Amino acid sequence: PMAGGFCTPKLIAAFANAGAIGSFGFAYSKPESIDETLVATRALTSGPINANFFIFPEVTPPTEEDIALAMAALNELPDLPAEIQFPAPKSPYFYDLHAQLEPVWRHRPAMLTFHFGVPPPDVVQHAKDLGITLGMTATSVEEGNAIERAGADFIIAQGAEAGGHRGTFDPMGHGDQWLSTEDLLADL
Repeated sequence: PMAGGFCTPKLIAAFANAGAIGSFGFAYSKPESIDETLVATRALTSGPINANFFIFPEVTPPTEEDIALAMAALNELPDLPAEIQFPAPKSPYFYDLHAQLEPVWRHRPAMLTFHFGVPPPDVVQHAKDLGITLGMTATSVEEGNAIERAGADFIIAQGAEAGGHRGTFDPMGHGDQWLSTEDLLADL
């Protein structure tokens, strides 16, 4: 799935109706939008749907100095129209995961998956209590072991072939072994 709105109910229903799993990337979606999307999709298919989310790391707000430096750099871009304004980022930087999951609990898609980490234990348990199949992305053996300990139903093994767009737990890539998918699967 691609987070950010590229997956429409019609597209996901087409996948599900063709026998595949229709997957939504909801990481950047408001809870109300998730609810509306799941309702609209369910009207088009009874096939399997996956709701995918990110596990965001704790974010330290930028300092005033960092914001000033960033704004100065943006304002130095050539041919930038004067009417374009760049507001400084403000917390919260992403939606609350528990709030985002409320529509998932109501609509109970076949699958719930996560990238960039393991969700809190209460999320894992609630998915299991509702009979929702739970998967998480691993890019290393360590991550796969953490996912197994967390109680996931399956592991999405993502090797180095995925390039820079990988679901690693550490956003800085520390400890990344850059295993191929084949080697990662063999080691898991």
